[in-house]
Amino acid sequence: MQQAPVYDGDDFRSELATHPGETVIPLLIISLSVYVMLSIAHAFLLPAGDATLMASIAVVTAVIISIMLFWVSKFHTSASITLGFSIAVVAMATVNSLAHIFVTAEIKHSTNVALVIVGTGYVLLPSRWFTVTMFLQVTLWLAVVVTRTAGQDWPHYLFMIIQAVFLSVLLHRARFISVRNAARAVTDERRFRATFETNGVGSFVLHPDGQIQILNSTASEIFNRDYNQLQGTDFRQLLNPESRQRFDKMQNNVATRSGRFIDNEIVGFRNDGNEFAMRVSVGQLGEGPELIVNVVDLTELHELQEQLSQSRRLKAIGQLTGGIAHDFNN
Repeated sequence: MQQAPVYDGDDFRSELATHPGETVIPLLIISLSVYVMLSIAHAFLLPAGDATLMASIAVVTAVIISIMLFWVSKFHTSASITLGFSIAVVAMATVNSLAHIFVTAEIKHSTNVALVIVGTGYVLLPSRWFTVTMFLQVTLWLAVVVTRTAGQDWPHYLFMIIQAVFLSVLLHRARFISVRNAARAVTDERRFRATFETNGVGSFVLHPDGQIQILNSTASEIFNRDYNQLQGTDFRQLLNPESRQRFDKMQNNVATRSGRFIDNEIVGFRNDGNEFAMRVSVGQLGEGPELIVNVVDLTELHELQEQLSQSRRLKAIGQLTGGIAHDFNN
């Protein structure tokens, strides 16, 4: 049975880092594209002296990002390495943005810093790293602006940086809550699958129309069919005609007995066509429309009951025979 992907560990804040294909790889691809374009733009749009320096910084950044992208794509990446790559991208973006202000001595390039600050709220999920990075970005921006720029526009850009920090905090909280909820949902699914697979009975999850969505290995063994043979099949096809009617009544009654399971003894078919008795319970799966169906094979129980019945009959016959012999002797 194919298992759903699960989150390892309880620290959901680092779970994003364990799935680089969903997180850091897109980040690196976007960052690489941006810095390739910046390299070209700096080389052709800035004054000669500034162009060489800024284009060189952008090229070096693009090369470093390319190396990180190759590493993440080719090798297993732990949560700590993935987080480190994310921090490195944010750090390089911050340095590049501050370098614009430092080299050109123009405060208007603070817009680049503001964009990086906003993006940090999405990239750095752990609150500690996010807080430290925010503090360093704002502090370094203030230091560069005070030492390298002049003019009357600094209050305007200070307000812009404050707005960027505010937006970054909101984005970080939204991202934080989203990943937390996703981790909890996957953890709940993992626990359900563990219970579903090891509960000791045959279990099915059915669509409201009766189609089998998932089943456990015990269910496959009971019906002597492979998982793929049963998945997508109408559960009623596993029952004889009379039992199909009983099952339909059970399914219809589930809606009127919310939160309770309805059980009955019905007859099913194995893969070889032989009928067997089974105990089936049907109920709703949580609050959704799907049904959970649990099946217990009663074949061995009926055989034991038959053996017990035969034993009792033999005992009764023995007692009767003994009584007749006693009367005959008298």
